[in-house]
Amino acid sequence: MRTFFITIIVILVFQTSHLSAQIYTPPFNINHRIYVNTYEQQEANKNPKKVKDIAKSEVVAPPTKDFLVYKSTATQRKLSYQRFVDQQRQFDAQGAEGTKELFKNTDVINEIGKVMETVGLKPTNVADSYTVWLISAWEAVNNKDMKGDKVIYQAVKKQAVQIVGDNDLIYSASDAEKQEVSELMLLQAALIDAAKEEAVGNSAKQMELAKAVNTGALKVGFDLKKMSLSQKGFSYNK
Repeated sequence: MRTFFITIIVILVFQTSHLSAQIYTPPFNINHRIYVNTYEQQEANKNPKKVKDIAKSEVVAPPTKDFLVYKSTATQRKLSYQRFVDQQRQFDAQGAEGTKELFKNTDVINEIGKVMETVGLKPTNVADSYTVWLISAWEAVNNKDMKGDKVIYQAVKKQAVQIVGDNDLIYSASDAEKQEVSELMLLQAALIDAAKEEAVGNSAKQMELAKAVNTGALKVGFDLKKMSLSQKGFSYNK
């Protein structure tokens, strides 16, 4: 989505000269299941009998969404920013200092939240944040720009509710834990978008970014190179 979910100041300050898959790996380690027609292709070899049930699951009503929402606090917001800077510093010390200064002067999560609202998402919902991260990551890996299509974001959100809901830990997570996970995903999405913007016109950088982001996504079960994205959400390529 190029610059859709980041402000100009984020593009200017986030530095991504040292790309690492680890900084692009989402903090919420889940056993993902994307509810789409082509999911049965992935599962067929594991359990042929289960295929028909999975094919039907795309029309099953999602679980209650109360477990996805949290009440944010300024204290936890500061901790989220600090953790992100600490993570970035491990791979890009210079960029981390720039990010640290940015966070001192700008509430980046708040700015991202304003743009999320235009596609019906909120930063205080874990599935919404996962949606933003997943689409940003997919765009970087496949060098695409979905241009903030609200229909696409809402379709992926429905899938994200199921993905996050598959992790039993989310049901017992505290507001602070959910806030940290959610905000780190949003910051990673912003970092990915900034790196994608920097790589425009440079095929070598685009390939390097795509490899780093996809390697990070693979650690939580997503091979973004093998996935397609449309107004129906994600599906695995045939």
